[in-house]
Amino acid sequence: MKVAIINCGSSKKPYTCQARDLYTGNLFCASRKYCEDNYSQYIILSAKYHMLFPEDIISPYELYLGDLTKQEKLDWNNVVVKQIMKYFPNTTQLDFYTSKMYSEGVISILENNGYVCKTFLNDLGMGYKVQWFKNHCKKKGKLF
Repeated sequence: MKVAIINCGSSKKPYTCQARDLYTGNLFCASRKYCEDNYSQYIILSAKYHMLFPEDIISPYELYLGDLTKQEKLDWNNVVVKQIMKYFPNTTQLDFYTSKMYSEGVISILENNGYVCKTFLNDLGMGYKVQWFKNHCKKKGKLF
């Protein structure tokens, strides 16, 4: 089984809704569409909520992962890893379409626990990532 992993975005709707619908930025919307077209399951990494399923109901928030202290980031990594390990066996391939900030500490812990982790698009800027997702969606058309 393969599971795609994307990260949240800073642009959000101003009301409580499903995680898949809360984030409104171009990169999130493009990565969500790509994952929905190409994977049977994907999860979202959030600075506040850690690991989210797309259907999880959450409220808007203002928290940037880059603003966490080193210890808070280590704690965040550990919570995310525990959540992933709770829901997915280590036979699951985890495909990360996240920024390095959301993946670098998490991947090493997961790999030490037997998971196969792959990263994609890490070296592309945001605009190039959005374009890549648009170009690789099975169903062409409006993303957001």
